Amino acid sequence: MNAANAQSVQERMTQKHPTCTDVFLNAMDIMPELYRHKFFDSLQAALKIWRTSCGNIPEVECTALLLSIEESTFDVNKMDSSTIDLLVNYSYAFKHKNAVNTPEGERLFYTFSSTWARLLLKEKRLDKNEKFICQVFAGEIGDPVKEIRKNTMMYSSFANILQETERTQRSGFRRNYAFLAGIWIPMGDLVLLGNHPSFGFQIGARDNRNQLDLTFQFRFSNSANYYTIKRNNGYYDINNYFGGYIGLDYTYYLVNKINFDMGVLAGIGYDGFDITSSNYNYDDMKPLSIGSFNANGGFKLNYYLSTSFYIGLQARYNFINYVNHGGTSMNGDAFSIDLIIGGNKKVTR
Repeated sequence: MNAANAQSVQERMTQKHPTCTDVFLNAMDIMPELYRHKFFDSLQAALKIWRTSCGNIPEVECTALLLSIEESTFDVNKMDSSTIDLLVNYSYAFKHKNAVNTPEGERLFYTFSSTWARLLLKEKRLDKNEKFICQVFAGEIGDPVKEIRKNTMMYSSFANILQETERTQRSGFRRNYAFLAGIWIPMGDLVLLGNHPSFGFQIGARDNRNQLDLTFQFRFSNSANYYTIKRNNGYYDINNYFGGYIGLDYTYYLVNKINFDMGVLAGIGYDGFDITSSNYNYDDMKPLSIGSFNANGGFKLNYYLSTSFYIGLQARYNFINYVNHGGTSMNGDAFSIDLIIGGNKKVTR
């Protein structure tokens, strides 16, 4: 008895469990045959085993969707954003199914699913939603989202899901990343420095109405005119300039639409520029920068090209007070205009 139990334990401990890859390949051997013979009950059982071994992988969900259309159990009311994601991912993968790194199981799957979809389009009476799904699986529609947006009346159910998904992704708390490129335009006595191109980046967070960013901007090119500085009782005429701004910027959006934002912004930070040059001994010129507190205000416009990617424009007036003791007067403020290329990433909890 003990020997028998030991044998049983040994068999159970050393038995081999099929991997998902094994089951995937078996499914692609068995399912086309079951489909050809119209054994849909057996196909349903095979699908259940496949799901148990591999989970809700896209290939399983696509097969389940095709089977529901085949058996006339497809329910448009059960569709959600995951259905559109499934179709989008399928259409992308279908285009690249012949890539050298595509696994054998996936190649077989796309052959099976596209053939099944074409037969459904040919042999069954489908409603517009079922037809749309089958056209994606057959490879006849390469960009499902573009097709939905182009035919919102025809695919109203999908269009409503897409709109709701975009509204959800464009609402709530999300991270913000952006690159800035623009021009800095001084006024008053600061005009001697001339206009300067600028570039930089932002990182922060926002919700529907409020956005807070840490902003870094850099300005380059020499000063338009020479200016005088006083260091250690000596006077230097130079035109060196490498400046920038680091600050905390807050935006309140007065308008917050799916594709468009408009708001007012305010910021505080440090603004300054370096005066260094290889023509002088740095030790004699310290401090090597001229700086000021910067308080600024303006407006911002964003236009969304997708649910997360946007281009924008911001303009603001910068209140600054450069102090150049004993040298050329630098009283004056500055105006800045920036083009923004950025993105919002939804934060999931």
